[in-house]
Amino acid sequence: MKDWERGEAEREGFRLNYEKFLNACDAQELEGKWDVETNGEMDAWFANDLICAVIRLIAADGRFSLEEVKYLNDALGFSYTAEELSEVYRLSGERIEYMFEREIPESMEVLRKLDPGLAELYRTMMLQICDLIIVSDGKIADEERQAAERLRSMI
Repeated sequence: MKDWERGEAEREGFRLNYEKFLNACDAQELEGKWDVETNGEMDAWFANDLICAVIRLIAADGRFSLEEVKYLNDALGFSYTAEELSEVYRLSGERIEYMFEREIPESMEVLRKLDPGLAELYRTMMLQICDLIIVSDGKIADEERQAAERLRSMI
């Protein structure tokens, strides 16, 4: 299998897992296992953590490459430019860092208590998108590698 074919298969694997996760979130809400009134929509809660992790990894090396931003856009249905995403990080970087270090691990604990199988799917999905992002521009900076390892240890 060629590199681009492997990359496409990995992206498709992420997309399928993401769709499965979103459907499972809806089911959790319908079954009354997730308090929408208190927490908001379950899929939005965890998508927010996912987006923060991805932006944190993209920002790790201090640059927002077109390839990394394209992967984010393709995977999660956004339409950011590299400049726009850089501005988002400039304005919200402290909040993103806080979420990366504190809220993502806390959210994983909540999800593990709610449904261990769904937590494992989310962990797999988080690692898939992060792996795709850090290799997307063809260069893995030490800072990206460190951020990815930090995420692996937290989830």
